[in-house]
Amino acid sequence: MENIKSVIFDMYETLFPNAPESWEEVFRDIVKTQDLAVSSRDLWLIWREKDKAFRRDRINLQDPIKSPPFKTYFAAWTDTFLSTFNELDLSGDAYLAARHCIKKMAERSPFDDTLSTLNVLSNDFDLGILSNADNAYALPLIKRYDLPVKCVVTSEIAKAYKPHPDAFRVILEQMGAASQQSLYIGDNPLDDIWGGAMAGLTTVWLNRHNATWNNNLPKPSYEIHNLNQLVTILS
Repeated sequence: MENIKSVIFDMYETLFPNAPESWEEVFRDIVKTQDLAVSSRDLWLIWREKDKAFRRDRINLQDPIKSPPFKTYFAAWTDTFLSTFNELDLSGDAYLAARHCIKKMAERSPFDDTLSTLNVLSNDFDLGILSNADNAYALPLIKRYDLPVKCVVTSEIAKAYKPHPDAFRVILEQMGAASQQSLYIGDNPLDDIWGGAMAGLTTVWLNRHNATWNNNLPKPSYEIHNLNQLVTILS
């Protein structure tokens, strides 16, 4: 891929894990700390459906310009916890619960292949991160591991969530990169691959769990199962 100058990464489930078991641990902490009369799993399952609704409704896929006003994850999670506590008739503190989620998101450890891949690629490419995330947890995590990236754009910085084209526009502008010379890699077929393709980037689907591609979406330029394979593609 001789024309590629910039490589841009999704963050969670690409560079850092964000699996359900991590969230189950967070909810055990919330239930214990707030002494809530509910199982942590029941609380998580109800909250998760409300979180899914937020993620589904935050962008108008048919006409992104008509998307609802931007809302950070912290604001959305505070709302979803408030709704969840009301539904369960619990006197939980939604603000503290959302703050705990933010705190734990900033404490994730990278995948085993993250640091080695970024360090190798940084020798030959400008690296960036474009993540649907709040500054409060994404930026400290990137700083903690001293990731060798030129630019980081969160949804909070862009005031837009992937696959909204504004998110990709902002990262390209801040990196001084052209879309036709940029590659985007992520795990989410809609947010990362469809969004990146619509923005004109070469796309790589990181399929760590051997999922089946949704044929209703444009196929990625490449599919890999670990980040080490990205080095091979780019070489």
